[in-house]
Amino acid sequence: MHRICFTLLLTLFHGSALPQEASAEKLFASLSQSVFFVWGFDADDRRAVLGSGVVIAPGKVATNCHVIAKLRQIHVQRENVIYIASVDVSDPSRDLCQLDVKNLTAPPVAIGNARDLRVGQKVYALGNPRGLENTFSEGIVSALRGPDGKEPLVQTTAAIAAGSSGGGLFDTSGKLVGITTFQHSGTGNLNFAVPAEWLGEMGSRAKAAEEKKAAAAAAAQAARTVGGVVLAPGVPAPGTTFKYRYTDRAFGGRRATVNISVSGVDGLIVREATLLEGESQAGQVYSMVAAGEARVFERALPDGVVLSEFAPYLLANTDAEKGNWLNIPGVSTDGRPWRVSGRAVGWESVTVPAGTFRALKVTMKGSREIEFRDPRLGQHDGVNFEYTAWHAEETRRIVRMQRRMFSASNVVVADESLELVNHNAR
Repeated sequence: MHRICFTLLLTLFHGSALPQEASAEKLFASLSQSVFFVWGFDADDRRAVLGSGVVIAPGKVATNCHVIAKLRQIHVQRENVIYIASVDVSDPSRDLCQLDVKNLTAPPVAIGNARDLRVGQKVYALGNPRGLENTFSEGIVSALRGPDGKEPLVQTTAAIAAGSSGGGLFDTSGKLVGITTFQHSGTGNLNFAVPAEWLGEMGSRAKAAEEKKAAAAAAAQAARTVGGVVLAPGVPAPGTTFKYRYTDRAFGGRRATVNISVSGVDGLIVREATLLEGESQAGQVYSMVAAGEARVFERALPDGVVLSEFAPYLLANTDAEKGNWLNIPGVSTDGRPWRVSGRAVGWESVTVPAGTFRALKVTMKGSREIEFRDPRLGQHDGVNFEYTAWHAEETRRIVRMQRRMFSASNVVVADESLELVNHNAR
């Protein structure tokens, strides 16, 4: 949740503005103190993304949202001094984010107004293109428009390249008139900046967006009522059915069709009956925990099929797509504890017999110490598994699963997959 309290008093920060028509040398000497590298670490703890940011108020740095979109930890750096930053206010539809940077003492720039610019007017871009710190380039205002003719962006000939995103576009008096954002693909001089006056609108727009999101969530919650039971977001309604194709690749390529029907919902607990195709009796009912209590569910079915799933209703957890889970407590149906860790990899398109879905890919790893003897594998004292699943919002359940289980000595114990054949939502 971003703080909606927007602390910028943009019209008051004119201390760093220079006299009219200051020389390029004086402009650079003053403004370069207020432009920083923006970089960080992604979900895999790899150093990723290099962009720019401009100090627009004490302890506040403006940048483009796309610069920090995939970062787990954000850093702001100038020369050899590095600060840790966090997102303070976000306006993703305009690609503007404000970072809160503790102990940052760099002077804020003066904020101008792109509406006052004239075509042909001289401007300067200051950023870190391709990691080249504090690169200063001169250009003119080419137009006041976006590449599609719809958004009132600032088009300029001042050089912008990868790493310039989030940097500053300044007029000849040193006022910030835009945040340099992108270069039009395949061109050299079609460079664009978002207007600086949009910075002052971020707070009110972020508050409006949060209120709209909350209202939509409340409406969706109210709308998902079946038989007087209010269903949590991401959870299917009672009576919904799923049919899966099960394949065991480890031993003989055994195949089966698994039918799952939702028999009841109690908040974030989904009760479902599971049975193989052709069974005449009702399938055994299992309670599946959604939204946060990650568990490994194992169901022993006829014909030697053992179906294992990890949190099949993961999308009910609003934190599911935010990154990593570590040391998740998991419990098998036989009472033996699992040690489980996992993470969300990201959204991707996945095709199964039921169709093509936009799905959140998650990966899991787990282990437990047990003694077991299999006539095919011999005696073993531990078991590990690797699990990948794709959760689709459209179906409110996984659409594909792959699981490989092996002993402590790397002997394959199970290699199974599950693919959605069809589903009927209620």
